[in-house]
Amino acid sequence: MEQKLPYWIAGHTVCLITEKPDAVSRLLPGFGLFTQILADHSPDLNIDIRLDIGNLHIVRDPEDSIQIHTFEIDGGVCRFRRKENNYFFTIEEPGGQYIIECIMQLGSPGFHCYVEQKLVRPHHLKFTIWMCVAFWGIPRHFSPVHSSVIVYNGSAVLFLGESGTGKSTHTGLWLQHIPDSFLLNDDSPVLSVRDPVPFVYGSPWSGKGNKYVNEKYPVAAVVRIKQHQVNSIDKLSKIRAFGALYPSFPPAFLKDVFFEDHLCQMISRILTTVPVYLLACLPDKAAAILVKNTVYEPVKCNQ
Repeated sequence: MEQKLPYWIAGHTVCLITEKPDAVSRLLPGFGLFTQILADHSPDLNIDIRLDIGNLHIVRDPEDSIQIHTFEIDGGVCRFRRKENNYFFTIEEPGGQYIIECIMQLGSPGFHCYVEQKLVRPHHLKFTIWMCVAFWGIPRHFSPVHSSVIVYNGSAVLFLGESGTGKSTHTGLWLQHIPDSFLLNDDSPVLSVRDPVPFVYGSPWSGKGNKYVNEKYPVAAVVRIKQHQVNSIDKLSKIRAFGALYPSFPPAFLKDVFFEDHLCQMISRILTTVPVYLLACLPDKAAAILVKNTVYEPVKCNQ
């Protein structure tokens, strides 16, 4: 008998439907804090998850489909493809055996995921749901973003950068040296521009930091980090700010014209109200204080 597992993610109800709720829940560490009591209204997004289907290859190589993006994650090969309004996301082992197959359709509030239970790992299923939320959310102008987020004084600062550039190290310096700051998410918060002021939400996806906070905050600033021998921070022009934000949005969706257009609209709206900075820094206390003073005490910083 099918059961519903509803979650409150970025201001929307995402409902997983499955005949094996205990098994699905065990595969989703971090989702517990986002559990929602299902109200009378219908969920915004339904994801039908079928476990142990015997690797049926339901969406394998749909005829005339266009390959959008291929990449690897947690020992699996991911493929994102499109045929008209239907999109197909799969994860398979390097040898070719399918772990997860997912069908998503533009405009539809219901997606279908088929999972080989003997092969799937928690990160596989969590990432597939991440893809579903991004697929449904981006046309509605909310999207995951690769970022580490600090909350201070009632608002949030998003730190961007390629993996290994020091985002988590820098936010760790805030936690160590700046009282009353806390970490909202350390890998993949959800950014929304549906309101006049952009908001960032904690999410069930937080990377190695395992920081799960089901709260939202207005965005005070975005800071892109690069390692340097001297600390300095510069406010970017609109064009440079666009370039700083663009690569931190979901890469698979940036490679599809429809989704890229919506993501570019999101970035443009963010830039109308949120300052974007480039921080060249050492991994030290002074770098964290420099950002805090620039964002939250601009008069003091400019004296």
